[in-house]
Formats: sequence, C-alpha cells, structure tokens
Amino acid sequence: MQKRLAIWGWWQGRNLGDNWIRHVMSDIFPSAVFIDTTVKDFSDYAFVICGGGGIFIYGVHRHWQTHDLNIPFGMLGLGAEFPHKNDMAYQLSRKAAFFFIRDNDSLECMHVHDRARSYDITFFAPLQWRAMDALNMQNVFFVWRDGKEWSDKEYFKEYICYEDNYEQYNEIIHAAFNQVIANDFQTTDDDAEAMIKDSGFVISGRFHGIVAAIQKGLPCIAIDICPKIRWIMRDCGLEDYCIKINEVARLNMLIDKARIHVVEIREKQQLYTKKANKQLIKDVAVAKAAVSKACG
Repeated sequence: MQKRLAIWGWWQGRNLGDNWIRHVMSDIFPSAVFIDTTVKDFSDYAFVICGGGGIFIYGVHRHWQTHDLNIPFGMLGLGAEFPHKNDMAYQLSRKAAFFFIRDNDSLECMHVHDRARSYDITFFAPLQWRAMDALNMQNVFFVWRDGKEWSDKEYFKEYICYEDNYEQYNEIIHAAFNQVIANDFQTTDDDAEAMIKDSGFVISGRFHGIVAAIQKGLPCIAIDICPKIRWIMRDCGLEDYCIKINEVARLNMLIDKARIHVVEIREKQQLYTKKANKQLIKDVAVAKAAVSKACG
C-alpha cells in the first residue's frame, strides 16, 4: 500500500484560525491525512508536514524535541512568539526538506538566521478584496480575546499588560459604530469570508481576525495580547493601530484615525497581501515537490 502524506498541527477544531489554516492546507494537499498533535508515531506515512500556525510558541513542541525519524518532513507556515532557550528548532531546520516560517521574528526566536521568511499559510488563497465603495465603516467585526486566560503562563503574563476592561472596549465600540458583529472565534467553522462579510472595520484580539482584515482591505485595530499580532501589524506597516489591552483610552482616537487614513491603510494591506501570496506560491511549490518525491 502506498504511504501517504500527513499534516500534523493544531487541527483539533479549537478556533476559526486553526480551521481556516486546515481548510487552506487541505486545498493545497487534497490527499493529505490530518493527524492530531498527540501523534508521535509517523511510521505509517511517507512524509509529514508540521504546520501551520503557532506550534513552536516558546520552544519546539515536545513531540518534535526528540525527532529522530527516517521519514522526511517539512515545516510550513509555522510560527513562534518568544525566544527559544535552545537550538532544537535550528537542528530541525537542518534536517527538514523545507522550513517555511511565517515571519522574521519567529525565525529570530528559533535562532534560525539563514532561512528566508514566509507568511501565514492563509495568504496562499486570500479572502476576496473588498471594493472601496462597498466598505461600510459603520459596521465593525469585534473579536475579543481575554488575556486573563494566559495569566498562568510566565511568557505571556508580563507581555499582555492585562486589565479587566472588556466592558470599556465594548462601550466605546458600540458608541463608535452602528453595527457591532461580535465573535470570539470559538467555532468549528472555517469560513472566514462568510463570518466577516458584512463588516467594514475590524477590531481584533485574535491573530486571524487581523489576517482577515488585511486580506480584505478593512481598516483594523489590533489588540496586542500576543507577539504575533504586533508582528503582523508591524510587517504590514500598521503598528500605529496596535494597542495593548490596557490602552483602551487610545481606542476612540485610533478609530477616528483609521477612518481618515483608510486609503493609506488599504494600500499597505494590499501590498502585504500580494507580497505574501507571491512568496507562498513559491514556498508551496517547493513543498509539493518534496512531498511528491517522497510519496510518489
């Protein structure tokens, strides 16, 4: 029996971002088998892709720390968030058939300095760009993530600058917009396009809420509760619109600023999306060639 391709990642259906990544990966590799992150035995497969998403957040995931297999593997759309304390990621990068990491900051965290950066895998098939005349900036897509859930993790606790101020955010946002479409991304759905279709503005504490805004050309404000959110806003040239959770006092000013500078924001978003898509087309071609060689 011919051995197959396996894709190993955060595919347990926890949130829209994970499901969206899986959807894109399944379109790229239609014959792949998606396997749970608890799986350590890859012997039934000819090739294993690790990714995408934040699988190596503050170190190499434990199931890859002792990776000593003859089965070829590659990393696609992977991300970190905090500096790794060892060189395990670097060692994996030496063994991998391909090693495509979603931003330069993740490569820095992994201590891998000789590989070109890639992008979040969803930019391989971006959402439909919203025309300017169809942009209703009175309708906001508001994705809240309570940073308190990370308070027991030493890496995140200091970074987040947590304050229990959801009600303040909610009050300001409801006063500034005619329609507020609230979502927490806790879903088994993978259709980001449908979820955001009536919105002309995004305020999000979820990474893929910001990704969706960039791909669709929607002015956005990022609530920075994890490094990857600030990194993508900075990459896009929009870090001015990224606030810590305790900076709620800046929110009204940034909403007004984004509405005034919407054309400039959209130009930066479109440039980033095109650049990411162009690079991912190249990266996926390399990944497909490696998989084809292994799987026949």
